[in-house]
Amino acid sequence: MAEVVVEVAPGVEIVATITTSSVERLNLTVGKEVEAIVKATSVMING
Repeated sequence: MAEVVVEVAPGVEIVATITTSSVERLNLTVGKEVEAIVKATSVMING
């Protein structure tokens, strides 16, 4: 498993856990520009 951090705005990050094979298949590298698509039926906010 790999943790992927995508900075969507200065200081705003989306973090996802994906398989190592997905990292390889997507050819992900540090600094590579990517798109993040969020699919969720609910969002929990904890403060």
